[in-house]
Amino acid sequence: MPVRSVVLTLALLTLGSGSPAIADDHRPPMAFLRMGTLARGKLVELEWTAGSGRRCRVIDRQREFRFPQADHVEYGLHSGRLRFITPHRPRGVRILAWFAAEERRRPIGPPEELEYELHALRKKDRTVAWEAVFGLTVVNNRYLAVRARWPDRDGCSGTQKALWTFHVRPA
Repeated sequence: MPVRSVVLTLALLTLGSGSPAIADDHRPPMAFLRMGTLARGKLVELEWTAGSGRRCRVIDRQREFRFPQADHVEYGLHSGRLRFITPHRPRGVRILAWFAAEERRRPIGPPEELEYELHALRKKDRTVAWEAVFGLTVVNNRYLAVRARWPDRDGCSGTQKALWTFHVRPA
C-alpha cells in the first residue's frame, strides 16, 4: 500500500473514531497538508509539556531542520488545507514558504508568510480537528514550514508547540 494511502487512511480513521486519544493534551496532534493530493510532512521540532499535578514531564525533541522528499501537486494556484487532528484550537499558527532550498534541503532566502483562515471541523457537534486554509501558487518547488502551539490543558503550565515541514512541486 503506498505511503499516501496509509497516511490518508490513518487520518480518516482518526477523524472517524470520535475519540481524541491521538490528539489529547499528552502528545502533539498529527498534521496533514492537502493541495489536491495529500502531502507528507515531517515533524522536526517538538516542545511538549504533558501530565498533571506532580506528574508533569517535558518532551523536547529537535531534529535537523530538513524538508521531506517532494510530493507532486498540480501546477498553479492551490487552496492549501493544513489539518491539525485535535479538538483544541491551535494558537500562533505560522505558515512560511520558500522557493528554494540548498542541497541538504535547508531553506534559502527570506520566507513568505502565508495568510490563512482557521476553521473548526466538527462531527456530531464536537470539534475533531482544525484546518488552516491558505492560497499557494506552485510553479516550481515550494518548501513550507508550519509552526503552531496549544495551551496546556492539564495544568502543568508548560509549552506545547510543534514545527512541521512540507515540500511540494508540480507534477
